[in-house]
Amino acid sequence: MWYNKDMKKIAVFVLLVSLCIQVSLPFSAVFAEERTDFSGVSERCEEIKGILKNVQREDSKIRVYLGSYYEKILTKYVTRLNLRLVENNLSQTGLIEGQAELATARAKFVEDFVKYQQGLEELLAMNCKDEPEKFYQELEKVREERAEVRKGVVEIENLITKHQKMVGELRIKLGGKNATKANEAEGEK
Repeated sequence: MWYNKDMKKIAVFVLLVSLCIQVSLPFSAVFAEERTDFSGVSERCEEIKGILKNVQREDSKIRVYLGSYYEKILTKYVTRLNLRLVENNLSQTGLIEGQAELATARAKFVEDFVKYQQGLEELLAMNCKDEPEKFYQELEKVREERAEVRKGVVEIENLITKHQKMVGELRIKLGGKNATKANEAEGEK
């Protein structure tokens, strides 16, 4: 099934997202001391900004890939399947609702990512040497925004998995034993 190849690709990119999140962990060491002392931010300002620029670059690549991947799944697979089912009077409420949920989750993912990227741009434009406390506060906001993007990715993955399961159940319902064997063969790949 098409999901298996694409799910492997998304798993790789989710791993990359996780690694990018870990890249931001060195900031924790800078702020390990009491939160009222922001001298570490001032001292390591350029290093911190360099790390943030790398994270921004990698996140942009991941966003492009995931955005096109989600669009492909929605338009080429989910929507087309639902249209064919409706044309053949086999409309499945769960699949139609799943399409709507996936479209909503994808739109939220794009919105959250744009918000995160704008926050990151503003953060990179700040003067962390002269205003380390303000810089750190903005960094925390950007981290929260990035976490929202990550939640969106997980939600979309879950919706795709749910849709895949419903399609498998529909194949069994419509095709009987042959569909069951085909689903088992797909699962072994």
